[in-house]
Amino acid sequence: MVLAAVGSTAAVDVTSCSELQQVNNDLGADYELRNDIDCSSYPFDMIGESQAFTGRIDGNGYSIQDLDLSGENSLALFWRIGSGGEVGNITFENFDVYVQDGSYGTSSAKNGENGQNAAGLALTNNGLVENVGFDTMSKIRAGNGGNGFSTSGGSGGTGGQGGLAAGVVIDNQNSLVRVQFNGTVRSGDGGSGGNGVDGGSGSQAGMAAGIARSNNGFMANTTFSGSVRSGKSGDGGDGYTETGANGGQGADGRSAAGIVYQNAGTILRTSVVDATVKAGRAGHGGDGADDPSGRDDDKDAGYAGNAGDGRHASGIAFVNNNVIRKSRVSETTIRGGNGGNGGDGGNTDDGDQDIGSGRAEEGGQGGDAAGVVFTNRLDITDTYSNATVRGGNGGDGGHGGDISDDGADLSNDNRGGDGGDGGDATGFSARNMNNGEIDRSYTVSELNSGSGGAGGYGGSTLSCTYCGADDGDSGSSGQLHGFVSNSEATEQYSYWLESTASTSDGSAAPTTSSELQEESTFQPEWDFENVWGFGKCVGADIGGTYPVLRGIMSAAECRPDMYNPDPADGGVVGKSPDISVNVRAPASDSVDVDFLLNWSAYSDEEYDLVVDGENRKVQGLGLYDNVTVINGGVLRVGNSNYENSTLYTNHLNIDSSSYIQIWDQGEGSQIQMCGEDRSECDILIGKDHNTDVSSGEATASFNWGGVACMRTYPWYAIADDGAKVSVSDVWSFETLCSDASDPSAYNPEPSDGATNVALDPEVNATYRDPNGDIGEMEFYTGSAGLIGSCNNLVTGEECGVEYSSASDNLASYDWYVRVRSGESDWIRVPETGEWSFRTKPYGDVSNLEFEGYRLDFENGRQEYVVPRGQEQTIVFETKNRKEQRDITLTITEGGSFSSFVDGTDSQTFTLGNETRTSLINVAPDFTGSRTLELEARNNELNTVKKMSTTITSKETVQRPGSANEVPGISIVNLAVLAAASLAYMML
Repeated sequence: MVLAAVGSTAAVDVTSCSELQQVNNDLGADYELRNDIDCSSYPFDMIGESQAFTGRIDGNGYSIQDLDLSGENSLALFWRIGSGGEVGNITFENFDVYVQDGSYGTSSAKNGENGQNAAGLALTNNGLVENVGFDTMSKIRAGNGGNGFSTSGGSGGTGGQGGLAAGVVIDNQNSLVRVQFNGTVRSGDGGSGGNGVDGGSGSQAGMAAGIARSNNGFMANTTFSGSVRSGKSGDGGDGYTETGANGGQGADGRSAAGIVYQNAGTILRTSVVDATVKAGRAGHGGDGADDPSGRDDDKDAGYAGNAGDGRHASGIAFVNNNVIRKSRVSETTIRGGNGGNGGDGGNTDDGDQDIGSGRAEEGGQGGDAAGVVFTNRLDITDTYSNATVRGGNGGDGGHGGDISDDGADLSNDNRGGDGGDGGDATGFSARNMNNGEIDRSYTVSELNSGSGGAGGYGGSTLSCTYCGADDGDSGSSGQLHGFVSNSEATEQYSYWLESTASTSDGSAAPTTSSELQEESTFQPEWDFENVWGFGKCVGADIGGTYPVLRGIMSAAECRPDMYNPDPADGGVVGKSPDISVNVRAPASDSVDVDFLLNWSAYSDEEYDLVVDGENRKVQGLGLYDNVTVINGGVLRVGNSNYENSTLYTNHLNIDSSSYIQIWDQGEGSQIQMCGEDRSECDILIGKDHNTDVSSGEATASFNWGGVACMRTYPWYAIADDGAKVSVSDVWSFETLCSDASDPSAYNPEPSDGATNVALDPEVNATYRDPNGDIGEMEFYTGSAGLIGSCNNLVTGEECGVEYSSASDNLASYDWYVRVRSGESDWIRVPETGEWSFRTKPYGDVSNLEFEGYRLDFENGRQEYVVPRGQEQTIVFETKNRKEQRDITLTITEGGSFSSFVDGTDSQTFTLGNETRTSLINVAPDFTGSRTLELEARNNELNTVKKMSTTITSKETVQRPGSANEVPGISIVNLAVLAAASLAYMML
């Protein structure tokens, strides 16, 4: 702050709260704080009372702490900062202004008193306020209006109005520069009407604004990051039990704004960030009076009072009558006020008269909300909103009154009140009126309409169940408007996110998210050299993927920024890559960076691991949707060379003959179970904490030795500077099975773990050499040795050979390759182990045509489910044919066991020309998976066709763990067993 130079008279030192109070003794002098001021135990009075402060106070960067102001009249630290007065370079901590409530009405003065106003620094500013801040603990609370007097001898009193509240000043007539309010602002509630022969009306709450009620001067670099809310308006009073007594009117709500309620001056580089702006609810209507029991005076009961309508909320200004430029609303919630509930109609007991009871009233309308201003009448330029905007909910309708008379005929008066409609939500301005113009602005605000209120119940007669009046209708939800809801002016070079709403009035353009991230969308009218920019922290501003304003806030608001990932997005790395990202954190000298694997971003391809009667290893990091270990299989997680190995999976299936061995469990290797959506498997894979960014930027990195070869790994980073946390984009890289500098092979086909592979398949892989050298590739099997090779390969070229020994159905086969370039040594890929695949079942699983018959497994299924030991019926149905053929069907379960009821391994049937149904009961008595094979044989020609399906058993087995065999983990059979139904139908 550059305050006016001190004249010949030296400035007065202020070192205590009592010396600060003594400013009252000379309101034209110059003062300077020499230390932080503690006012926690000092009964402070407003400076000036009814006189302006025309001197100068320089806080020298010190704070005034725990100052409390309390009283019946309007309050602020200064009554008025007069022309020539200057206040600056001060922070207020735990600053509390509390205005007492207005008095309730009395028998002699029925109406409640109005609440008085409250502000932080001054009720009026005619001077210069610069570099002044209020912390998050500061609270500004205006007085509530008093309730009206209640009486049985006349009408109830009217409630008093609530006081208005503003965070810094009520009215700004001159300059507010670099002012910030982070605390709470709450205007006073409106007083409720008193009960009476007719209930009194409630009164409105006070308006509320984060910085000022009105601006007729200049506001620049002003920020609101707190919570501002207008109070709730007063309810109408109830009618006393007196014929014809009606409920009182509930008051409309009052609006709230993040910066200023009404702007008639200039607002420049102003921000509403991390804030809440909310309008309080409207008043409820009072209830109509009951007609007293036993009266027979041909009179109705009282009507209900009307509900008040909710009022509105906006990010920067409620009304703009002049200029707003280079301003923003970000990460802020803006909500319109809820409508009041309609009053209930009075009940009546009217002897034999057919008289209607009291009428219910409809609920009030929900208030609207807008991202920047509610009503614009002049100029808004270079401004944006990225807020959450929600309309207020409509109030509920009142209940129609009841009639206890047996002969009563309910009139339309007894109908329940309709619910009020919900408020609208608009991305930028609810109304752009008269000479209003909005230029070079945009909104990406999230929009939510207010809900409609519920309709009230209709009145009823106590003796007639079906004689009730109609219930009221529910209110409609509010509408969503992308940029402006009502435009009578112009919007130039302005945009709104089309996914937030289906419509917008005016000429702002609906735009996609991706278009709003491209500078070309905004050119040439937008200035991206001096005003706008892209990035996480452009100048000193919160950034993101959309344009942000340069240089309007301090670096403390910036989030850490991460960029330039290495490996680059989509890159290819070797078996032990270094992972890094550049980071900067303008608000701090150091930052903690965590690196995570984003498993949920994996492709739709499922990664399964099946260990069937063999030994397999997981070394480093293994990620699989399903892990199955059966038939005596052993899966080892880690070894002496990979002590910190982790197996991540969604499903773990282990039969009783198999186990998983974990190396150094608890200290090193482990199994981590993930949720169905993999949400729990965004895995911390590395970290670099206390990274020094004092020079402006640095590189955070770690070495990831746990990658598997031939995989794609999506990853991201989280940076924490101690105040704010940011999350990077998601990047990915592919891994090789060798060092990145060596020739290698990738994209094996069939892929590792593939199933249903054709017999005698071609196996192939793609050659890669980082130097672009010509190379060769050899193909090997685990048992047959070399099966083929390719020469003169260039990077990216595929090579394939026939795996002619893979000739059995439902069999597993392994293979690997060796590559080299020039005269270099051969490199085995993968480095350890082999790729594997499993061949397809016999024939077509869904159906088999043979000698004019069609044989189907039920619904073409490949797996069937029954618990172990439960009998399952297999149905054979044949129909008469013109020509009899000697065909034998043999059903066999593979494996050395018996599971048919008669103890045999197979069952045989001969199909002739008769029609019959044959049944076989299957009682499975095994664990794990087995194959159910169907063989159809023509006994005359000795021709055969086969098809198969799978049965697996479901049985939970708790197996004791040993020191190295999954201690503390339940080993369960998750595979499922069922016998199959076979339907035999002639074609």
